[in-house]
Amino acid sequence: MAWRNISGYAQGVGENPVPSQATFRTCYRRRQTWWHRAAYMRSAKVMLLRRLLAAEGIDLAHRRVLDYGFGAGAFLQDCPTSGSLFGVEMDPEAVAELGAFLRARGFAQVDLRPLDVERWRENALLALRYDVIVCSHVLEHLPNPVELLAALRQCLAPGGALLVLLPIHERRRDSHHAHAVTPALAFEWCARAGLAVARRFDSDYACDPFQPVFAWRGRLGRIVAQGVSLGLGLAAKLVGENRWMPLGDRLGPKLGWRPTQLALALAPSAENADAPPSLPSRAEEGKRLS
Repeated sequence: MAWRNISGYAQGVGENPVPSQATFRTCYRRRQTWWHRAAYMRSAKVMLLRRLLAAEGIDLAHRRVLDYGFGAGAFLQDCPTSGSLFGVEMDPEAVAELGAFLRARGFAQVDLRPLDVERWRENALLALRYDVIVCSHVLEHLPNPVELLAALRQCLAPGGALLVLLPIHERRRDSHHAHAVTPALAFEWCARAGLAVARRFDSDYACDPFQPVFAWRGRLGRIVAQGVSLGLGLAAKLVGENRWMPLGDRLGPKLGWRPTQLALALAPSAENADAPPSLPSRAEEGKRLS
């Protein structure tokens, strides 16, 4: 079956036939409370993005930031109020809610737009340039992630960075994902899109033993998963969010856990996009790549 929308918010094909994205049309509404932001399934992504920004020496103050597929907006809420914030998401109600939430908290420059999946390339925000673009847990939903990566590359201002988060080592395949992501596959996407990997983290070991819980179905399963997510999020706050991921990176392998998120800092590459990429070794993870 052919799939015409690469934005990832509709049905399509890929490694996983017809991954339905219908749940994302309403699931991010009324998710701006402190408790929702503290939940690990959101806060872990923000922690990892902070880690990438710190490692790359990027200060978001007074920067133009685009969050493509911002979900409940946890990352945008974490940005400094001096920044100019832009973002797209498929649910117009969630877009309006987050915009009002940010403006009420002192963010003066906010431009959030609903994403029309049938005409994703016509979204006005893709005609602008940004200092930092975030694409967190979006690409795995897309039948053609390379096309979106290439489009986002064209939106980078000179010296800009594209930050990408992807799920890896899923114990149970998520029915919404079109791809089972591996680092090698992610590097292939980047190379084909004309992007070079400046930094890589394979991280978030703490989530690994709880993956079966997060996959539970039904009302009771969701309640348990939400409780576990909140518990992990509060534990991370107690340990210190800046220390949580590095601590997990040290302890996780000793406990037999695997990293569950791949974090990449990308920049436009002058190399041939069709050339086969070379993966950095595990010893090079988190270090600057030449």
